[in-house]
Amino acid sequence: MILKSKKIILSKWVNLSVKSIKKNGEIEKFHSFSQADYVCTIGLTKENKIPLVRQYRIAVEKKTLELPGGFVDKNETIVSASKRELYEETGYIAITKPYYLGVLMPDTGRIENKMHCFFINKIKYDKNFKGELGISSTLLSLSKLKNYIINQKLLHSLHISAIFLAVLKKKLNLKK
Repeated sequence: MILKSKKIILSKWVNLSVKSIKKNGEIEKFHSFSQADYVCTIGLTKENKIPLVRQYRIAVEKKTLELPGGFVDKNETIVSASKRELYEETGYIAITKPYYLGVLMPDTGRIENKMHCFFINKIKYDKNFKGELGISSTLLSLSKLKNYIINQKLLHSLHISAIFLAVLKKKLNLKK
């Protein structure tokens, strides 16, 4: 049971939670990060390709390949955040309603937020799309996506988990 809890604002994106509990008769402090929940979206074109995002990530000091995704804004639903992030990062518009694959907890020992995973089986590119500076997108076939995961070209563990959820729920078939 938590005896005391306090939040320390580190930035507009993240807070540090300090929680005190009684363990083995002594008071111990535990730290975790809290931030807004986020979403990731697996979109599928009519050619059965999935858009991925390439961008420089300061935390790992390199360019990464990821599913489109990001924080859920205040007063925004997770469904609208899913569609917004897909569009902002790739230029693809959801034609069909996003299917909710489920929720993942990024790191139950250190991070308090959740990631909501979506699948959209019909997306269309907006020819008038003007992308964000520093972000590019690429389309991968399902077989290439599978190879990227196997050969560790796609390393984001939560996004690999989202893809696995889509396979388990029979939304994606990576056997092709």
